Amino acid sequence: MKPFTTALVFSIIIAFLGGLTIRLVVFAKDKPAKKQSAYKIVKVDRDGYREDEIRPEDSLLSNNDSDSSQEIFGAKPKPGEVVKKYNWTYQDKNYVLEAYINKDLQQIYGDSVSGASEEIFYRQIAQIDKADESIKRLAVYFNGLAKIEGWSSEQKVEAIISWLQQIKYVTLEGPPKRPFKTLLDGYGDCDDKSLVGYCLLRELGYGVGLISFPMHVADKDTVFGHMAIAINTQSGPFFDNTNMCYLEVSGQYPIGEEPDKQKGENFQIILRTTGKSYNPTTINALTQKS
Repeated sequence: MKPFTTALVFSIIIAFLGGLTIRLVVFAKDKPAKKQSAYKIVKVDRDGYREDEIRPEDSLLSNNDSDSSQEIFGAKPKPGEVVKKYNWTYQDKNYVLEAYINKDLQQIYGDSVSGASEEIFYRQIAQIDKADESIKRLAVYFNGLAKIEGWSSEQKVEAIISWLQQIKYVTLEGPPKRPFKTLLDGYGDCDDKSLVGYCLLRELGYGVGLISFPMHVADKDTVFGHMAIAINTQSGPFFDNTNMCYLEVSGQYPIGEEPDKQKGENFQIILRTTGKSYNPTTINALTQKS
């Protein structure tokens, strides 16, 4: 068990209604003791491309002591459900998101997705079946966390982007995954993570768009495309000539900042919903590294 000097523990057990159940733990810590044990991670550089490295673990949430007051009791996965745990950080505080995901969702959705255009294709991927409550449960989690922490609507958006940025980035071949599958796997590439963010912000009632940057040839053997999110804003920062703010989830980027490889590139907003705007009085740059 990792020692700490002061701990404030909130726990919410949210009753699970089907596909996914969220359990929320919030830890506020003062001067945590450092634990130095190496583990392998996938690091995403400033342009969203990965490299492997070994760095010391500095997780405040790696407690496995069943007698600890940090233990959450009562909620257990239903038959056919699996648990996926996410440790993440926002504004120097550490959080745990534990999701129960129904393994049968792949059979419910099937494997066939096709479309005459990119818009139609991604619209199908972003269409959530009524049996899939994964995005709805995430919305409950972040609404509950925002209430506990006293976050504004803008801070809730920033927290969501921070969580998405900390989901492991892995370059994948083939079509994008549905949001539940990305949550179940615990990793994804730019379009997988952007789809989770788009569907979650849409569920929370924000006006949000899915941005597609076209494929371009980087060299004779490499072809790149990219996907990101944008959210309605009246105060900025504004993306290109739109009334939207750019949200990058492939790696650790400030709100409104594009990766260098995307700056000046052509783009298309292939999906867009109406809803609430992101209008911060001051921009939380999300500059701390996790």
